[in-house]
Formats: sequence, structure tokens, C-alpha cells
Amino acid sequence: MADMKFKKIPLPKGFDKTNEKHLRKLTMQIQEIAAKKDPELKNYSLFRVDDQQGVALLAPLGYEKRDDTNAVKYFAVEPSELNNLKAAVDRIEQNSEYAGYFVVDINTTQRVLTAERMDEKALNAREHFATALGVKPWQIRVESTPEHGWKIRIRKDAAIYVASKYDKAMQEQVEVVGAPGWFFRADPETNVIVVYPGEMPTFPKSIPMPDEVWQEPNPTRTAFGMKLPENGRRTGDMATIDWKESSFCIIGGEPGSGKSVLMNDILAGEIASGVRLAIVDIANKATDYYWCRPWVEPGYWGCESEIQGAGVLNRLVQEMKTGERARAWKQNGWQNWNDIPDWAKERFPIFDVVLDEFASLTNGAALCKSIPNPEKVLPPIFEQTFLNHAKYSIQKQVLDILRIGRAQGYRLILISQTINQSSSLPPTTRDLFGHRIVMDVNPSDSLVTGTFHDPKGMPDVPANVSLDGVSKGVGRAELSGQGPCIFKTFYAGHDGMRDTEVLGRTLAQSVGLPEGIDQDRYFDTLRMHSGDDPIDVNYMNLLTSRIDMPYTDALMTDSILRQLKKGWDDSKRLFLASGADDDDREPSRLETEGGFGIDGRDVADHDAPLKGAARAAHASAVEQALAVARRSKAQGM
Repeated sequence: MADMKFKKIPLPKGFDKTNEKHLRKLTMQIQEIAAKKDPELKNYSLFRVDDQQGVALLAPLGYEKRDDTNAVKYFAVEPSELNNLKAAVDRIEQNSEYAGYFVVDINTTQRVLTAERMDEKALNAREHFATALGVKPWQIRVESTPEHGWKIRIRKDAAIYVASKYDKAMQEQVEVVGAPGWFFRADPETNVIVVYPGEMPTFPKSIPMPDEVWQEPNPTRTAFGMKLPENGRRTGDMATIDWKESSFCIIGGEPGSGKSVLMNDILAGEIASGVRLAIVDIANKATDYYWCRPWVEPGYWGCESEIQGAGVLNRLVQEMKTGERARAWKQNGWQNWNDIPDWAKERFPIFDVVLDEFASLTNGAALCKSIPNPEKVLPPIFEQTFLNHAKYSIQKQVLDILRIGRAQGYRLILISQTINQSSSLPPTTRDLFGHRIVMDVNPSDSLVTGTFHDPKGMPDVPANVSLDGVSKGVGRAELSGQGPCIFKTFYAGHDGMRDTEVLGRTLAQSVGLPEGIDQDRYFDTLRMHSGDDPIDVNYMNLLTSRIDMPYTDALMTDSILRQLKKGWDDSKRLFLASGADDDDREPSRLETEGGFGIDGRDVADHDAPLKGAARAAHASAVEQALAVARRSKAQGM
């Protein structure tokens, strides 16, 4: 083989070829260069180390050096053995005269049998690799490599290496021969496999947000983290959502699993690329999105109540059906936002719809089929009917967005602690989401089953990720157009600043703040405050009121909600006019405890705080009830 086919790379400083750790680092360096700079190196392996020149000489995987003739013997194959090659193998390998020699090749045309001297280690490796490939041991040749791994040559008349057929079994046997973390590279053209010693892939403790998110925003692909590195590599490929493949993403995760940081990463990339933004969430959880309020479209912040959340979604769907964007699509015959002219993309940019705590927002959803009679229905019943219809409206409009939004450039990111039939996400709805993500290294089986299309096909997070103390921000993703992956989110925080502060400041510099936003006052809302250094409440309220959908506007988006609100108000007026005296009644739990209703848990659990979705739903209901009480008092009812 000509010298021109060899490659050289510089050795790391202080490299010692007798040190196995140094050899593994060199292997990792070669794999990193192959992944990032020179893809051809993936089909090269270490040939030898040149200490004098300080380089590692690499040869193609299929390169074959001549064996020491003293370690090789040749034998004739008897005519009677041509139909029983095992007999020929046994004749040599069981002959004490040739102890230590084992058959590595049989040329039936020339009737020549080749035997090589092999030790127990090589014999054991050959046995396992032959099992993985489904061939006889003598149909492969095994030799040690400079990295203390193995090079395997497969007879082409025995098997042709096909990745889909052999990769899984081969990796299993590689780890049996070596250890977890060992890996291999196969060259189907030469039918050669090289097995490398290695360590289990892992993540860094923290992964900074790459500069390219701000400097080179991609409107069709959003990066949110790093995939678990392939065996042999130090870094993984970027984990990205390809919006051309699907416009809809569903994210599941229990409290504290890392959903908020994931959403921060996704929204940072989306805002940098110039999208319009709508956010719907429960009131006491919406603080997660306070950092990005400057870039939320005015009138599309639906986080102050379920009514306003429903109003935002109602308005969005109405625009999709009859608004300016819908009319432009109809007039021009456009079918896909990605294919419309550039001027149209500027006029009608991508519109991201973020819907968080979906299970809480839709818990108890029910269509109101007829308006109750205010003279016969008590105010609390009217209130519940009113709220349940708003929840139903949220549930219904999500389906409409999923069915008609993609063509016009709408994207939906839905986040929920639970994903199943009872959380308003039946299989028919989940099937419309092309991108599916579950946070945490060990989520519940129900969450995994409810979220992923193929739960059994999802890789398990390696145990060493938790043992290494780097599991924070780790999750798994089933992304449309890509294979399933394990990933770790970016974290933009540094130098004592939280990620939200860094993201807000960086976006303000890279894409700018909308007119009317005071940069210094906005930045002040992002930093940590204490009792001695209170936050500017007035400016916090101003940032929200600038984008909030007014309560009355939300009612105008749904005729049933309007009629229910009128009926509820009438019911309260009639109830008070009937002579009911507030002084004659027992104070409610809402007034004395900040809660209400019967605790349905076991008696032994009554003193324990609510958790997860139950806590969020309870807090939302309390907030709604308090708001009603305040309004009634202000109106003198």
C-alpha cells in the first residue's frame, strides 16, 4: 500500500505509548478529529507511534501488514476434507506437534490451510467475535492493535459486514471481550473491523450555550443541548429540533426534572431567529417566562388566568381560519410556510405557541352545552361551569392548532407533568407531535409510555451519567427525522448570573428590545434580589400589562364564555339579593386557610403538602377563587 494513504496527527504533549490511558486519549482525539474536521479519519486506525517525530501514524482500517513467517504455517488440505473442512481444522489444531497454532484461513481452490500462533486472549476474542458475526472461528483473522484492541478480518465468502445486521451483536461481544465503553469501527468495503479500548461516554457537568445560537440563528432548526457522545468521543453532536420535519413538540417531565431550562434554551434560539411568540401557562408558574416577556407578542400573554389563556388560543385559531395570514395563504395558494417567498416570510414570520402545565390547564375541562338559569343555579356552580368551559376551550383549540397551524408557520410546544388520556392527551392527539422529549434520567414508566411513539426503542441513560454526578439537565428525545437520543441541555448561566439573566441580556444585545422597553430597568428585573434590595414591582407589572390579553378581551373571543360570565354575575346578584346574610354563615376554608374543598387523600396524609400537578392545580384554583372574592367585594356584592 502506497505511503500516500497513511495519515499523521501530532501526539499530545507528554504522550507515553506504554500508558493505556494515553493510548485511549489518543484514540479519542482521532475520533474527535474524524467527527469535526476530517471525516475520512473514521476509516483509519493507529498503525504505529513515532516518538522521534512526535506523531501518530494512521493507516486505513483495511491495511494489512505482513505477518512474521515464524508465526505462520501452511498445510495442504486433503481432497477428502474439502467437503468437511472442520476435519481439516481439527487435524491441525488437535495435533500436539502444532500446539499453539490455530487455523485462520482455508483456500479451497488452492487447497491450502493457514495456521497462526495465537494465545488464549486472542483465541477468546476470536470466539466471541465469530459468534457475533455468525461465522466459524477460522473464517475470521484476529490480531492485536497498538491500542491493545483487536483488528478482525472477515472472509468475504463467509460474511459481508452489514451494519444493520451485525452492529448490535458486535457491540455486545466487544464489551464482553473488553469492557463497557469499548467500541468498534467497521469498513464494509474491506470487511475489516477494528475494536478500540474506551471508556463509557458521559457529559460535562455543565454545557455552555454555544455562541452560534446568537450569531448564526437558524429559523428551521433549534439547538437545545448536546447529545451523549458516541463511544470513543469526548463531545457529542448538537441536539436540535428540525422544524421542517414537524412543527409540534411535546415535552414531559416531573417537577425539578429540567423542563424550564430546556424551554429557556429552545426559546432563546427561537427568539434569536425572529419568531413571534405567544405563551399560555398557569398564573403561579408563569414566572418561568418572565425573562422573555419583551419578545412576547402584545395581547398573547395568556398566563394570568385560564380565561385569558383560552382567549389567547381562541384568538390564534381565529387568525388561522379567517385572519390576514389565512387570507394571504388562500389568495396565493400557499401550502407550506417553508416554501413561501422571502417577502412573505418577513410579513408572516414563524409564530411560536408555548403551552405549559397543560394537564393543570385542562383538568376538569367540559363543554357547556346550555347556559344554566341564574335564578336556579348557585354562584359556585356557575363559576365551576365557567372555568370548566374555559379549560375545554384550551383543550379544543390545541387540536385545531395541531390540525391547521403548520401550513401557516405556527409551531406548538406543549409541556406537561403528565402525558396520558386522563391529562387531555389521548393517543390520537399525541400522534400529531413529531418531536417528543422526556426530561430526567429515570422518569416514570407512565410518562415514558405516554410520551414516546416507540418507548421500547428509546436508549436507557447509562448508569455512569448519574454516578459521575452530571445527570442534571439530562433527558431523552424522539425527534422527527432523527434517531432517538440521550442529551443534556445547555446552561447559559455563568459568573453568578442565572441562565435567564444571561439569555435576556444577550438577546437584548443580539436582536434588540422592542420599542418602549427600558433596557436598564428590564435588566434589573432579571437579576437576583433580596429583602433589602426589592425588585421594581411597578416595572414588573408594566412588562406584563404590555403583553397581557385583557380579561374582557378574552371573554369576547368565546360567546359561551361571555354568556356564562353574565349568568354567573346575575347568579351572584340574585343570591345576595335573596337575603343571604354573610354574617350568619360560617367562614369558608378559602378565608381561614387559603384553600377550599374536602381533602380527598387518606387521613394520614392530610397534613402533608400537595405535590406536583395537584399542588399547581390547587394553587391555580385558590388564586381564581380569591380573585372572584376580591371582585365581588369591590363591586359590593
